[in-house]
Amino acid sequence: IIQGDVRIGIVLLGTSLEEALRAGDAFRRATLVGAGITLVGVIGLGMLLSAGIVAPLRALELGADRMARGDHDVAIDVDGADEIARVAQAFNTMVSRVRDETREREASAAQLGEARDEALAAVRAKADFLAAMSHEIRTPLGVILGFSELIATDNMTSDERSKALEVIKRNGCLLSNIINDILDLSKVEAGKLEIEK
Repeated sequence: IIQGDVRIGIVLLGTSLEEALRAGDAFRRATLVGAGITLVGVIGLGMLLSAGIVAPLRALELGADRMARGDHDVAIDVDGADEIARVAQAFNTMVSRVRDETREREASAAQLGEARDEALAAVRAKADFLAAMSHEIRTPLGVILGFSELIATDNMTSDERSKALEVIKRNGCLLSNIINDILDLSKVEAGKLEIEK
């Protein structure tokens, strides 16, 4: 012990070996307990951080899987302003755009399908009309040709020739009316018919 500049005595400390070993064991136990508590804390902190990262990434993965299967109504809950939240917001924006574009395409496809059906119905109606008109044209034409051949022979009386000429004239007028009606319908279809008032 020193007082001022003068040494006034010496203190000797002593302990037994058993006491030193007990103190060492206590120190080791305290160190192990402290290390264990630290390890548990680090693991707990790691789990908390992991949950904050892994859970949102898992939600994004599940959302992407649902969208790949055609579910365009998927949305990821966005919490916070970190990178994962920004990715989730971008994902939600993408899903919204895909959903809107898909609905527009489906609507366009439906309209195209309706237009195709209408066009096919118009083609069928036109084919039916032409088939009916073919019959309507052939009937008076056949009468005209038949009576023309009869007139060409010398086997008819003057009265029979007159009647045959009337039949030819009547069927010629009928045929002319049918042809005019067909031409008018063609003009209507082409949008070139002018209606007189």
